[in-house]
Amino acid sequence: MQTLSRKSASNVDILLRMFAVLLFVSMLGVGCNPNQSVSGQVFIVTEGGENIRLGLVDVLLLDRTTCEQYQDEEEMRASARDKGEIGSEVKFLQELFAPKPVQKSTTDADGKFHLDIPNEGKFGIFARASRRVGLRTENYVWFFWIRGDRAETNPLILSNHNLISAYRPSNIPLWKSAM
Repeated sequence: MQTLSRKSASNVDILLRMFAVLLFVSMLGVGCNPNQSVSGQVFIVTEGGENIRLGLVDVLLLDRTTCEQYQDEEEMRASARDKGEIGSEVKFLQELFAPKPVQKSTTDADGKFHLDIPNEGKFGIFARASRRVGLRTENYVWFFWIRGDRAETNPLILSNHNLISAYRPSNIPLWKSAM
C-alpha cells in the first residue's frame, strides 16, 4: 500500500513541477510585444482654418529597403528632374508608385488609422489622398521616415505640415542628392 501512495505522491510531484515550468515559460512571453502600437489621423487644414478629415486613405508601412529602392529608381524620373519639374516627381508618387507594404491600414470616416510598427528598425510611412474642391482636385502625398523604437511617434499625424511638398527633416528625400 505504501508503495502505491509513494508512487501517487511522486506522480503528483512530477505533475506540479511540470505545471510550474509551463507556467513560468508562458509568463516569459507576457509583455514582450515585438511591435509598437501606433494610432494616427489623416487630415488637411484649409486656408480658412477648417480641418478636413480624410477617410478611406491607405496608410502604408514600408520597410527601409523599399524606401531606399524608391530613392534608387533614378532613371524612371530622370527626364522630369532634368527639366526641373518637381511636380512630375510628386505626380509619380501620386499615380505610379505602388510599393508592397509591410502593413496597411485604411483610415475610417474620421481619418483615423492604426499600425503595429516593429520595435526595431527604420520604416517609411506612405499615404496618398485627393479631394475635390470646386472644379479642381487637390492631391496629397506623405512619405516620411519613422523608427519603431521611438515613443514620440504616437500619435502619427499626417497633415499639411508633413506633406512631401513641405520641408521636414523626417521626410524621405525626393532625390538622392537631397540625402
